[in-house]
Amino acid sequence: MKLNFSRKFVYVAVFALALLCLATRSAEAQIESVLHIFGGAPSDGGTPAAGLIMDSSGNFYGTTTAGGVNNSGTVFELVNSSGSYSEKVLYSFAGSQPSGDGGNPYSSLIMDSSGNLYGTTVNGGLNGVGTVFELVNSSGTYSEKVLYSFSQYAGGDGVRPYAALVMDSSGNLYGTTQGGGANGAGAVFELVNSSGTYSEKVLYSFTTSGGDGVYPYAGLLMDSSGNLFGSTQYGGVNSAGTVFELVNSSGSYSEKVLYGFSPSNGDGQNPSGTLIMDSSGNLFGTNLFGGTGSNSGTVFELVNSSGTYSEKVLFAFGSACSGNGVYPLGSLVMDSSGNLYGTTQSSTGSGAGTVFSLTHLSGPASSTTTTLTSSLNPATAGELLQFTANVTSSYGPATGTVTFSEGSTVLGTQSLACGNATLSLPDAEALGIGTYTITAQYNPNGPALSPSSTTLSQTVNEAGVVLTNGNNTLNGNQTIDGSVSASSFSASSFVGNGSGLTGVLASGLSCTSCIGNLQLGINYAASTSQAGAASNALMLGGLLPSAFQPAGSYATTGGNAFTGNQSVTGNVAVTGNSSTTGTTTMGAEGTPIVQHLSTTINPNFVLKTGQVCASQAFTFTGVSDGNTVALGVPNGRMTAPDLIYTGWVSAPNKVTLRVCAFAGKPANFGTGTIRVDVWQH
Repeated sequence: MKLNFSRKFVYVAVFALALLCLATRSAEAQIESVLHIFGGAPSDGGTPAAGLIMDSSGNFYGTTTAGGVNNSGTVFELVNSSGSYSEKVLYSFAGSQPSGDGGNPYSSLIMDSSGNLYGTTVNGGLNGVGTVFELVNSSGTYSEKVLYSFSQYAGGDGVRPYAALVMDSSGNLYGTTQGGGANGAGAVFELVNSSGTYSEKVLYSFTTSGGDGVYPYAGLLMDSSGNLFGSTQYGGVNSAGTVFELVNSSGSYSEKVLYGFSPSNGDGQNPSGTLIMDSSGNLFGTNLFGGTGSNSGTVFELVNSSGTYSEKVLFAFGSACSGNGVYPLGSLVMDSSGNLYGTTQSSTGSGAGTVFSLTHLSGPASSTTTTLTSSLNPATAGELLQFTANVTSSYGPATGTVTFSEGSTVLGTQSLACGNATLSLPDAEALGIGTYTITAQYNPNGPALSPSSTTLSQTVNEAGVVLTNGNNTLNGNQTIDGSVSASSFSASSFVGNGSGLTGVLASGLSCTSCIGNLQLGINYAASTSQAGAASNALMLGGLLPSAFQPAGSYATTGGNAFTGNQSVTGNVAVTGNSSTTGTTTMGAEGTPIVQHLSTTINPNFVLKTGQVCASQAFTFTGVSDGNTVALGVPNGRMTAPDLIYTGWVSAPNKVTLRVCAFAGKPANFGTGTIRVDVWQH
């Protein structure tokens, strides 16, 4: 049946553990009633696997895969008497040779205008691989007629029909077999009706190559032109199943693969139910697995544009925001408003399955809001960095994708799950060293939701270097390359001896009391009258030379020149100019080497556009701050004569390698290994 409704929509899922009314009473409370409990062999059927059909009097008809006189399945009727139902077993299958009867029907029935019932069995028949049968209605009494027995020995015939049949206006029957065919991968068949006698014609045999699907499990859909639509559980370009069309040209059929499912990027896989079609020729169906919600299945739409189809995932089962349904196995039903209804085989709560509805939301696009957060800001080169986008709307959890970018460079695109999408950068230096604007752009997968975006400012620091604003506390020895300008200062902000503070300038500050404070590492500070270079000093601008005299250590007046190594013990007072030459030994020079470590590293440098340097950190067990690092010849990595490689201990048990290329040269760092030697003192 084709239904007419607006194309602007998204779907929101509602789950229930009872039957749903599919028409206008869906807003009313529904109460479940058990119409029949199957008793099994030999007097009743057991284990029904297919849906029901209803006649004009409200009687239901269906099949069971087991039970009956021969425990090979049954066809039954639930007779309606003013809303009360009594079961009548219409037929028990024999399911054995040589009778030729079928066994174990898994499909729903179809009914013609005379009340005759048609179906399939997966076992039995003359060859034991399934049948097509008819139950002929004679005033409510039914007699079985086997219309066709499939044969695995006949060239090209199908075997094991699991799905329901479809009938055209001439009484011809169409269906699928999960196996058999010319290539052993399943087939589509027609039983041509000639005054109640049927002859089989294999319309198409699926192949195992060229992107074709294999093993059709569900039934067929026929449009007004006699074209047949169906799905295969496996095969296709990604081996995850297909949707296909058999195009009818005066009774001859040619196959066209409309879509091949993918096991990645949130797509569903392994389509399970018979397709349905709306008035625009769009197709709807279910996938047993795949999707963003723990591989638990999807509902999908194939949007028809002049015979070309593009897929939209309408809903993914199994995620925390989707209720508790998982693994949709059956076909969908669509009402006049475009709402979809179906069942899941299991559920995350009770594990017993659900009945669900996907509400069709039409009208103008709903506004959305996108927010973006960072796991580390600032981040340090070598650290894992994650950006998480959250998208909200008035329609509930948004579906679609989020594209993460830095400027015009796309960092990656992720599918939304429960309104969230996360992009992971294993090394924060993939962005480069500095501060960058990160954009998260929401891309909806349905026209009912509008796109939205947001940005954040992300800072990435080089390993071992801290760049901070405001009041900062430095713990331990810090190495800072370059000039640091401070506008406020507190001696209590520094812990440790401060021996790593070199070339640090604090201008225009009043910190006379800081002089001589060993926490600041002010052991000696130069002035014009004192001569010599500053060493391990915090340079305080605007103070008199006398302010740089560490109390209790030494005092100087006039200019002094010191040459060579000096050893000073106790307090020394110097008056006048003093000149010292020669060498005074302060002890053994250097420290002994206690261990030598060596390894080879194969770095993968990622150079950001506009940058000339790139770094990568590696684990090197045993190294620590103060070790000496040397690099061997980088061999094949020297693909350009203007590359400079450096290395240092950036953290305990970690070595960072850095390579720089001169500006204007191609950023080709080559491939191969670099030898790294570390000496511990």
